[in-house]
Amino acid sequence: MILAELPPRHMASAAEEPAMEPFQRVQRDATTAMEQRGTLLAQSAEYFQNVFGGRTPTLHEKLSWIEERVRESASWITYRNNIYLVVIEMTSPLIHACIRRHDRRPCTDWNHMQQIKSELIGPEHEAVELFPAESRLINTTNEYHLWAHPKSGFRFPFGFSWNRFVMNQTPSQTGSMLEVAGG
Repeated sequence: MILAELPPRHMASAAEEPAMEPFQRVQRDATTAMEQRGTLLAQSAEYFQNVFGGRTPTLHEKLSWIEERVRESASWITYRNNIYLVVIEMTSPLIHACIRRHDRRPCTDWNHMQQIKSELIGPEHEAVELFPAESRLINTTNEYHLWAHPKSGFRFPFGFSWNRFVMNQTPSQTGSMLEVAGG
C-alpha cells in the first residue's frame, strides 16, 4: 500500500527549487587537505571530548587523530553541482554517500536524492538511509547518508517487489489521500 497526500498550500513546491545541474567531480589537492586540517583543528573542546570518549585529548593525540582523518579522506570521491555537495566513500561492504546542500538547508526533495543516487552510484543500484539506534546516532545537521550495495542489480530483502510505479502528478483533491495497492 502507498499513501499519497497533497502538501498544504503554504509548502514550497518543487518548482521553486532550481533545477539540478549535472555533478562535476572535485579534484583533491594539498590545499584541500590543509583546509580539512584547519577545519578539524578549529573544532571545540567538546567535539574532541566526544571523539575521545569524554576526555580531553593532548595536542599530540588531537593532531594524530586529525592526520588519520585526512589520510582516510584521501580516498573519498567528491562531487558538486549547483545545489549539493556529495562525498562518496567506498566502505566495505557498502558504498557510503554523504549528501548536503551548499546552503545547509534540509534536503526535502526525495526526487533529488534518487537522482543523486542514480547519477553518482548507478541507476540500478539500491540505496538506503539508516535511522540508527540512539547509541549510534551521529547528527551533523542537514547531512544525509545513503548506503548502497556496490553490485548493480542487487536488491535488498525489503521494499516493493512490484514493477516501477511513478506518480508524476498529485491527486486533484486538496488534502485527500490516495491509496494505491500493488502486487
